[in-house]
Amino acid sequence: MTLREENHKLKNENLALKLLYGQMKNAIEAFEQRTKNNKMIPKKSNNFKYKSVVESVCEYYDVPQENITNTVRRRNTHIIPRHMVCYIMHVVFRVGYSEIGRMMRKNHATILNGKRSIENLLTYDDQTMNDYLAIKLDLIENKGFSAHNFII
Repeated sequence: MTLREENHKLKNENLALKLLYGQMKNAIEAFEQRTKNNKMIPKKSNNFKYKSVVESVCEYYDVPQENITNTVRRRNTHIIPRHMVCYIMHVVFRVGYSEIGRMMRKNHATILNGKRSIENLLTYDDQTMNDYLAIKLDLIENKGFSAHNFII
């Protein structure tokens, strides 16, 4: 290939790249304009998710919301509901242990333990699975969460 042919080929490639760049720039601008004008549903904050989960869990177990953050260790009225909140917040909504701990006024290791506890119970305890499914249904039907968030 001669130097002239190679130069001509590079000019054509340069023109093609400029054209492609222009098309991509137009597409990005059009996308930004559409999303700016679009009335999309705002993303729910972790605090909103936490409040919704606590409300659903407490309604289901028929316990006051204070049971989630206090230090009492009664299994059915305090520990199981508290651990269910930890499980749903971490596994379903992918909120970090430290952030959940701040919301619940607990140590991140306590949150990890609660999540593991429910995870373990879900493998063999039908009642825990029924509890989780009922809370999941409440969050979907009454709190406006999408079903694709839930793993089971």
